[in-house]
Amino acid sequence: MNESAPLEAPDWLTKDFLAHDSAWEPEAKVWLVMPLKHPKTGQPLPRQHEENERDEQEPWPVGLVTPEGRWLLQPSEGASQAFVSGQHINVYFPELPTQKGRASGVMDFNGHWVVPPSAGYLELMALTPHVVQCQSEKVPERHDLRGMPAMNLLQASIIDAGWHPEDNTLRADRGGEMREQALVMDIHGQLLFESHYERIEAFDPKTGLAVAAIRQPHTESDGSASSRELEGVIHISGQVIVPCEFELIDRSFFSSPPRVHPGGKLLAFNYEGQPRIYNTQSKLLAAPDIYCPILHRKARKGELLSLTQQGPQGEIIMFSIKDFSLTLTGQTWEEHMNARLNHT
Repeated sequence: MNESAPLEAPDWLTKDFLAHDSAWEPEAKVWLVMPLKHPKTGQPLPRQHEENERDEQEPWPVGLVTPEGRWLLQPSEGASQAFVSGQHINVYFPELPTQKGRASGVMDFNGHWVVPPSAGYLELMALTPHVVQCQSEKVPERHDLRGMPAMNLLQASIIDAGWHPEDNTLRADRGGEMREQALVMDIHGQLLFESHYERIEAFDPKTGLAVAAIRQPHTESDGSASSRELEGVIHISGQVIVPCEFELIDRSFFSSPPRVHPGGKLLAFNYEGQPRIYNTQSKLLAAPDIYCPILHRKARKGELLSLTQQGPQGEIIMFSIKDFSLTLTGQTWEEHMNARLNHT
């Protein structure tokens, strides 16, 4: 709860309504409550609802009320769920046998309908103050994105969508059985660039860079057909910084932005294990003919432990990311591993 949240529901409310500890909506400053008696049938609230196990029960009416007693949503209206997202309140009604999806509406924090249930949209959910997701009219298993309040269609038949606060972008995926196209939009649902990427990770707020990936057909060593991801780096404007040709872009975690090394350098590894250095202006700076073992594809003190060739007889060579120099150590990979085993 935030500082303005009541410590507990007032007595006048708990007399006739159930309000769990988690029932306070701090953003909207309302209580989400359930009547102890059904407003239409007069039946008492089942014990499972009291124990907060509502998923196993028939839908029970809910309401939204302010600490001052002003009702935004009366339980008698029949809503079965209400929650806050996108700076709005999403309200769902029980699914009818003739429907595939729940009737729904979106209201503001004053209780005014922005998109009323009578508009006919199913499974509405505000993603941002300006964009709502709803069940697709053409493909019920997918969603459409629409602009509020006019409900103009922004994107049709997407797989999933959500607001990413880490880089202030609205994301959605489109594709067949699998996600094939990652979309990046602003808070109004407008595309930031045309995307042909299967995956786009978080953009760095300072550099505007993100790791992106495409998928291409690939033939395995046994001749079987397959596919594989190729990673690269893009700017939030859509500009390609590092082409999607690599097995790995150096970064802290899988979803992290690319690591920018001193001097504005980006580190990539191709499927042959060879390092490549680009700058943030898209220029290839270094492409040494060396091999970097999988467990050593992180720079240590500005250097990469690499080999002159794959295999135990490859000689260890230190590759400097700072000046791109190569320094032979006189030790083979086999000797290095044996020394480590003897040391332990």
